[in-house]
Amino acid sequence: MFAHPPNRWKGLLTAVIVVLIATAIKSLLNPLYGVESPFLLFFSAVVISAWLGGFSAGVLATVLAALLADYFFLIPYFSFNLMPHQALRLLTFITEGLIISFLSHRFWVSRQRADHEYQQRLTAERSLRENEEQFRLLIENATEYAIILLNDQGQINSWNRGAERITGYAKEEAIGQPLDLFYLEVDRIIGRPQQTLKAVARDRPFEQEIEQRHKTGRHFYAHLCLTAIYSDQGELRGYSLITRDITERKQAAQELERRVRERTAQLHELNQQLETFAYRVSHDLGAPLRSIQGFTTILLEDHSENLNGQGRDYLRRIGRGAEKLDRLVSDLLTYSRFSSEKVPLEPLDLGAIVDDLLTRLGVDHAIDVMRPFPPCLGNRVIVTQILQNLIHNALTYTSPQRTPQVTVTTELQGDQLRIVVSDNGIGIAPADHERIFRPFERVDPRYPGSGIGLAIVSNGMKRMNGRYGLESVLGEGSRFWFELPALVPTDHTP
Repeated sequence: MFAHPPNRWKGLLTAVIVVLIATAIKSLLNPLYGVESPFLLFFSAVVISAWLGGFSAGVLATVLAALLADYFFLIPYFSFNLMPHQALRLLTFITEGLIISFLSHRFWVSRQRADHEYQQRLTAERSLRENEEQFRLLIENATEYAIILLNDQGQINSWNRGAERITGYAKEEAIGQPLDLFYLEVDRIIGRPQQTLKAVARDRPFEQEIEQRHKTGRHFYAHLCLTAIYSDQGELRGYSLITRDITERKQAAQELERRVRERTAQLHELNQQLETFAYRVSHDLGAPLRSIQGFTTILLEDHSENLNGQGRDYLRRIGRGAEKLDRLVSDLLTYSRFSSEKVPLEPLDLGAIVDDLLTRLGVDHAIDVMRPFPPCLGNRVIVTQILQNLIHNALTYTSPQRTPQVTVTTELQGDQLRIVVSDNGIGIAPADHERIFRPFERVDPRYPGSGIGLAIVSNGMKRMNGRYGLESVLGEGSRFWFELPALVPTDHTP
């Protein structure tokens, strides 16, 4: 605020000086006016003091002028004795001086405030002009983006360098033209630009990747962002259009898509070749292996008396090797089939699957099954194979000092049914929990197995888009589980 001049004491000193000058001039002019005008020039001194020094200076000038006028220019001279009418005149002067001081001061404050506001307005206008100029230069010199302003009829009002570079049209060619200047002919025929403007005017910002036309006639892909501009009163003033050329990105995406299609086709062909190879291996090796197993059994049963103990041991080793190789070929074939086949999901009766499996394995007396099983969705062949592998592993990887204890249970996890196969076997170290689900990775090479069983579990669950996992403590047993969609989720475990 401007209640006082910058230097108050300087203003008071100015008041004293001005009053003294007025007194001197009055003394010189007094012979001409006499006692009729004792306050001549003192009003001017009060006004000047208040103007230059503020209200305090005006008050000081009024009091000082009153004292000097009384002492020098009112009868009796050189005395402060006043007659009643003189006292009234002096009081009137003081009152008028105070009023003049106040009004001068208020005028000064108002003038200063007006000057300050005027300077602020000039500064703001200058800053606004500079910002507008910078914004204009920024837009006009942007080359990566076409930044275009349209009027409310959809005609082009502004055109930057980016628009020139992207569309090929110079500013002089574009100004005043409709929006469809760089639209494809088919879009013009169906009125697509006008439909877009109407949609945007209904407060629906438009953003899309669209094919457009360059001045030379070639086509390019552009990302458009069109927005309506409204006044404070809600009146449509025009549109802003920001366009970016994405042709290179689009072509790169198309090229990548083409390569993906080619690579997918190659992988599909390779999978078919691998499947054919697996079937061929299974067929070509299966018969010789079965012959080896058969002849080994015949030799051991019918001609063992012609062999010594070492010969019989060799035959048993041959038989076990052929059996192991036959199982490996069978597991590889299963693994290959699960990697390539389409997997239809259907409602499953887990109880029937488990019963059939235990009958075929002939181990129902060693397995504790917690019934009933809730219905779920899955592929019967894959689920049967997974359960068979998990139960087989649970029975196989057991310490010779323990009696195998295998349990098959289910748990509801939200909308998923978790099937769990638990055992009291040798357990698996935490560092091996992920490794053993890969092909040819085994828990302990001292135990029989092809190294494919858990890989089949992993591959089968991936084919059904299901989750699987393992909880195990080394030396205390394992808990393998896999999840399938439950058909009737409930809040408790059956």
